[in-house]
Formats: sequence, C-alpha cells, structure tokens
Amino acid sequence: MDENPNNLFTKAIDEAQAEVDHLTRAQAEARAKLAALRQGVLATTQTAAISGADASITSSPPRTAAEKVRLFRERFRGREDVFPRRWQNARSGKSGYSPACANEWIRGVCGKPKTRCSQCSSQAFVPVDDSVVLAHLNGRHTIGVYPLLPDNTCWFVAADFDEISWRDDVLAFADTCRAMGLPVAIERSRSGNGAHAWFFFAEPVEACHARRMASLVLTETMSQRHELSMQSYDRLFPSQDTIPKGGDAIARLSRQAGSGERVIVATGRYVGEGFDDARLDTLFLTMPVSWKGTLIQYTGRLHRLHPAKREVRIYDYVDVLVPILARMFEKRLRGYRALGYVPGEAPLGFGEIDDDFVLGRDWAETDGYDEWP
Repeated sequence: MDENPNNLFTKAIDEAQAEVDHLTRAQAEARAKLAALRQGVLATTQTAAISGADASITSSPPRTAAEKVRLFRERFRGREDVFPRRWQNARSGKSGYSPACANEWIRGVCGKPKTRCSQCSSQAFVPVDDSVVLAHLNGRHTIGVYPLLPDNTCWFVAADFDEISWRDDVLAFADTCRAMGLPVAIERSRSGNGAHAWFFFAEPVEACHARRMASLVLTETMSQRHELSMQSYDRLFPSQDTIPKGGDAIARLSRQAGSGERVIVATGRYVGEGFDDARLDTLFLTMPVSWKGTLIQYTGRLHRLHPAKREVRIYDYVDVLVPILARMFEKRLRGYRALGYVPGEAPLGFGEIDDDFVLGRDWAETDGYDEWP
C-alpha cells in the first residue's frame, strides 16, 4: 500500500527544516569565530598604542635600522628556528625558496639536489635573528617566513592575488574588510603584477580559524561583487591548517617489505612534503589545487627514478560545472604543460567533457629528479 502523500510532504519538510537549523548553527559558529578573530586583529593596534616602547614605533615611521628590524619582526612573525631564503638559477632563470642552511652546497656534506632538505641528515638550519632581517631590508638577500608554528597557530594570514584582474580583485577584497571592520594591509608583490592582503594578530591564532576568516572575506567579496571573477586569487598563507605528519607515513611505508604494486590513499597534508616512494608512477588528484608550487610538490612524488618505471600518469578530477573549480583546473593545466606533461586518452565516460583529464609524461624525455627543484 502506498504511503500517504501528506506523510511524505511532512517528512520532506522536517528534513529541510533540520538542514536549515544545521546551517543556522554553523553560521552562528562561523560568526562567533569571526568576531573573536576580529578582536585579535584590532588588539594588534591597541596593544601597540598602550605599550610605550611600541607606541613610539607605531605612531611614526621607524627611522633607525633597529626600529625597522623590530617592526618587521613584530609583524612578519613565524618560526624562529628556520626561515626560507630565495634562490635563482642563473642558467635557467628558475627561482624559488628553500630553508637557509649553514651546510648548503658544502661538498661532501650537503646532499642537494638528490636529497631534500627535509630528509637531509646534515641539516644546519639558520635561525632568524636581527642580522638576517637587516640583510633582507638592505637587499643583500631575500627571505621569507614559515608562518605555521609547531602548535598549528600563526601570527598572521595573507591572501595572494596575482592574475590580470588583481587590481580590481584586491581593492574589492579591501572594501569588504573595511565593511566588516577588519584592518587589512595591502602590499604589492615582488613582481609588480600582484598583491598580498595581510591580517596581523596580537597573539597566535589557530591557523584553521585564521584561514577560515580569510576565506569568509573572500566569499563575502564574491557575493557582493558579482561582476568580479576573483580569478586572480591564488592562495592563503599559511597554506595549510596543520603541520603535515609525513614522517609517520614514511616510517610505516618503509616497514612494508616487497617490491610489488601498491596503492596509497592519503591527503596531501597527511603525506607531507618529505614523502618519497620511487615506485609510484600514477597520481589520482581529486582535491582542487591551483598553486604551481603545490602542483610541483604533488607531481614530484612521481619523478623518482626506478628501474621498472617507463611512464608517469596523472588523473585529474574536476567539476567543470563549478566556475571556481574550472578556473583552478585551467591553472593546473598551464602548470602541467610547463612541467612537460601532454594530454592523454581520457578515461571512459570523461572523454565527452574534456580530453585533458589524463596527462602522461614520457620518462625517457627527462633526466630524472635533478630536473625538479
């Protein structure tokens, strides 16, 4: 006997109401976290105004070298035990950042480029001090910061914009911040073709909350300015909520004997930067990413020499019906081409959507790991 239609409608109404109640609670929790984070941002200015020494620096531009170094270290705070330093290959023009190490390129000690810094037994990372920062301000070298602290907190969060529409996008982002009462500092990027939006906190904040706050501002900007695609938005710093636990995964894998086939299912954050298994030749990318550095890190797991390896292949899954996911996929495609990948035959059922879902790379065309910084 068929169920009474009225009962079906009542059940559907109850389910819809339960979903509304859940979303309402989630919204209330998000707004509470935003309020707490907003207080933390505002407290940065209030703390500086109350402290006599800090007030002298905040109320007027720093004049002496010591004042400039102090202000820099107060704002751009991260890990103190290590910092990244910019490098550039004079022959290829490639550039990037790697941990500053006292043993870097010392013959017989440094394992680069075959050994990653995170796996090197001769690590001698240089800590951050006033002389390091002063050299940066004087232009003798360019340093960065590792914002994620060991307890998964951070002193700031920043949004990176670096595409054609970056000017309009970052100005709209700043307008949203002002409307929400969030102090934000806008800085033009090193290349001149982008900008960073900085939020500074008076005390360390859980990175997951800081990133959610910045994501909320971005979402609010997109909802208020429908004419903007926000395509220039690239990523957030810190780029993750927690420090990867790659070491645990590597230790477990190393205990797995044998050379047969294996399938590893894990998130990028869990596996971590130091993960390495030369036998891997296939990657199923199911989480949307757009930053080239992350793409290089993920694809780099396949670029280890192994006697049985002839080809590496990536299966990239994307929902092309969601505009922001489609734009992120377009960025990945440019990254794949730059890394030497070419479109391959799409899996059954995907060929009608896009032939770029599968990308293959002939291992014989490269000289192995040394090609990948």
